[in-house]
This record gives sequence, C-alpha cells and structure tokens, in this order.
Amino acid sequence: MITWVRLWPLLLSPLLVISFLSVIPVFTVRDHILGGGVFVEWLLNRILLPLLPWEQGNQLVQWFSGASYGQELMLALLMALNITALIMPVLYGLGELVIWLTAFFTRKELELKRQSMR
Repeated sequence: MITWVRLWPLLLSPLLVISFLSVIPVFTVRDHILGGGVFVEWLLNRILLPLLPWEQGNQLVQWFSGASYGQELMLALLMALNITALIMPVLYGLGELVIWLTAFFTRKELELKRQSMR
C-alpha cells in the first residue's frame, strides 16, 4: 500500500519543477532565447504582475530590470513557493485518491485470495 511517506515528493513537485526551470542558464536555439531568465520573466509577466496594483507592479518591473542573478532567483523561488501553496490542496486530493485506490485494490486482491483458498 502507498502512504504519505512515499507520496510526500508529490506535494513539492511544483516547487522543484519551477525552481529547476528558473536555474537553467539562458541559451539560444534557432534565434529563440530559452532558459531560466526567460522563464522567470514569463512568470513575472503572466502570474505576478496581473495580481499587483499598477504602482507596485511598476516598481517591481523597475527593480527586476536592475536585479542581479541571485535576486532574480530569489524572486523565482518566492513565486514558486506561492504557486506551490496554491496547488497544494489539489495535489493533496490527488495523493489521497491514489492512497485510497491502492488500498481498495489491495483489499479486493486479498479478499479474492481468501475466497479462492476456501
């Protein structure tokens, strides 16, 4: 049977994926710029800026344009933590479903074995 001891990495998967994508160095493929900096900018433009008031969003953009690599990674980590916190209830529900299904099928398998032995 599966328990939370084996499923806890499921809860951290968004944090790990977003952090990994943020750390990748920037590179060019066929005139397309790819990598962590582009991903962090995408997170900033698509997730964070629409949630902030205009003044604070403008201050964040000015700060981000002069931020160092470490500050950029810290911002990405903070966004990853917030996204993980938002997705956590869904991941918990999926984990509970997986645990229930494995327990159900294990129980049915044992019942069938007991019936066949009688």
